[in-house]
Amino acid sequence: MDRLFDKNARIALVCKGGPENGPYSSLAARTITEILEKNGSKISGIYACSGSTPTALLGCVGEYPKLCDTWANLKPIDVVGKVHKIRTVMRILRKESVFESHALGELLRKNWDLDKIFSSEALPIKFPAVDIYSSEYVIFSNKNEKHKKWFLEGVLGSMALVPFLQPQTILDPVESELIEPERVVGNKLLLVDGGFMGNLLLEEAMRDGYDLIFLIDIHGLNPSKMGLDEKYHWTNLTRSSLHVLTNTNDVRQYQMTDRINEEIRIKDELKALLELLPQEHAPILRATINRMNSGRLRLGDKNETQIVVVSNKKHASLFNFAKFTRKDVLKLMNAGYDASVTALDRLGLK
Repeated sequence: MDRLFDKNARIALVCKGGPENGPYSSLAARTITEILEKNGSKISGIYACSGSTPTALLGCVGEYPKLCDTWANLKPIDVVGKVHKIRTVMRILRKESVFESHALGELLRKNWDLDKIFSSEALPIKFPAVDIYSSEYVIFSNKNEKHKKWFLEGVLGSMALVPFLQPQTILDPVESELIEPERVVGNKLLLVDGGFMGNLLLEEAMRDGYDLIFLIDIHGLNPSKMGLDEKYHWTNLTRSSLHVLTNTNDVRQYQMTDRINEEIRIKDELKALLELLPQEHAPILRATINRMNSGRLRLGDKNETQIVVVSNKKHASLFNFAKFTRKDVLKLMNAGYDASVTALDRLGLK
């Protein structure tokens, strides 16, 4: 892992989505960042989705203590507000979601400094949501000032796990450079959880030119199965089924990035052959390399990226964001700490 010890290496955190990866990624990302800094390296970017998006929002400005403290003291009412059974039943029958997103929005406003997140000193962050109208992946970035107007809706949209939390509406998305004009439908977006298309912005991070990526996922890209002792209820069935679906997409993306790395290695070997082969063969070889760069493989904007998976499958579970205890949160946070220390220890960092 030579790149880890290169002081100029570009290192990114890619935090997988899902409620349980929220508290898990907070302490995992903090631990990795602090240990790297003590060893002379640094994080250069954070990519997140859904439940892990707060890690990007506060991590990009170095406010990890605040992030971890917020998670450690979080209560269900902070996420879904005060729940009334009759009102909830009425929402299930007549509304777009089981819970409202107002409480979660207020929690975000209370804890972030949006101007600081969009400042030049903040690390680059990206997180996705999915537009229901166009079926397009919509990626938000703090390095595009035009995204700032809709950043709250973007975060809430990235967390809008159907049917539990509210989709978010964005108007004039083309003007805000959130979607291409030819792809938008009706000049507005209806955003739901980015995990429905992919919980990992792994290829996006590779395209942005990072040398090393820490992929943070408590499940280790494995689906957490529904336990035999869990209540046979539609909410548990829905959560488990969605996790199988999204995890399948994420595994495919990971496998794709693994293939991209192999293709880049082959391309580099072909480039090295240019120095050894007779000159009459050089045009053919250059044409092949150009085809790899500009054709379907699209290798021209990518470099080989080393990927380290930071997981703790022993403590993996499906976190119920509407009904949890402080003990549940702390267990996930401690799992993140243990996993990051173990991963860095394997790489030679104490």
